[in-house]
Amino acid sequence: MDAITNAMVDGQDPAVAALIRGQQPYCSGTLVAPRVLLTAAHCLDGSLPESIFFGTHPTDGMLLGIVDHRIPSTFEAKGLVDDIGLILLDGDPGVTPATLPNAPLAAFSVGATLKLVGFGLRAGGDFTSLDKRVGTTVVDTLGAKTFSFGSHPSQTCEGDSGGPAFVESSGGEVVVGVTSSGDHACAIMATDTRVDAYVDSFIAPYVAATAAGSTEMGGRCYYDAQCRIGSCVTPIDIPSFRYCSSPCTEDRDCPPALRCMPGGCRYPVPSPGALGSSCTESAQCGENLCASEDGESRACSVQCFPSNASPCPPGFQCERNAQPSPSYACFSKSGGCDITSTAGDGSTTPGLMLGWLTAWMLIRRRRSSAALRARRRR
Repeated sequence: MDAITNAMVDGQDPAVAALIRGQQPYCSGTLVAPRVLLTAAHCLDGSLPESIFFGTHPTDGMLLGIVDHRIPSTFEAKGLVDDIGLILLDGDPGVTPATLPNAPLAAFSVGATLKLVGFGLRAGGDFTSLDKRVGTTVVDTLGAKTFSFGSHPSQTCEGDSGGPAFVESSGGEVVVGVTSSGDHACAIMATDTRVDAYVDSFIAPYVAATAAGSTEMGGRCYYDAQCRIGSCVTPIDIPSFRYCSSPCTEDRDCPPALRCMPGGCRYPVPSPGALGSSCTESAQCGENLCASEDGESRACSVQCFPSNASPCPPGFQCERNAQPSPSYACFSKSGGCDITSTAGDGSTTPGLMLGWLTAWMLIRRRRSSAALRARRRR
């Protein structure tokens, strides 16, 4: 959906931010936890924002990066079903998060006054201002997961997607909607996703899982303060799957799955989520897939094609995948032994095979990125 019409520049509402791509706002969002931004799923579908802006004018404020995002597995771009998403920021913007509804609100009903905030256009086709703007309207219809409104007098417009609709309750303002869709002229009707329909099942679990001090040693993390003890470290064989670690002197200082290595408690390679590590579903494998050669044990893998000269990294072979898709995947032929070597102190360290594996994954990722850019240019 687009920007706020019949509205004014908003110097307040510091929790409302802009999603930036190509140095321009293209969607909006609302901070609902110190590092978690609420937005629309369609703002994250296909490509992610380059940064998140907090302020009123995009040339004067704070920019933060993103380290993770989530959209519901049930999201459908066609029809914008379950159009809600979350972004984890790489820092705390230092503003007070908006209040989420913790129960159905008596004040949220047909006829209720809504405050709309976003970085969208002032009218359909008018690109003269991309400041944060605020306006009001009223609820026209209320469904189980969405609600709609017209220009009474304001309406959302292009660039407001993902931004909030607030209602005033007995405890103060509560964010009840996420801007989802509307007519191209920004003059007739707009639809928001209801926030209360997703708090318990989608928003609250993610906020809890990524909060400061929420993660035990060995658990996945995105920033140091997320770890209850220690810090968030980056494994060499899968940099996208960081985990909590702490200093140690021997193995018994670490949880059972970790070993004491130079630098602290570490997972022996392959690290969880890396190529060749055990899995039960592809969500555990980052950008990779969970495959099975024998129909029983499963491991993180990548699709391959037997006709290619070198379809897999050293130590892996392209074999038929027992899972429904894809037909072929890369499986370890060494039982995991070739990708580690033993240091003189008896600890396990990345070996030559791991170096080959890391280089192969980087080349694959760059080729995939180049292909994706080529497709987008067409």
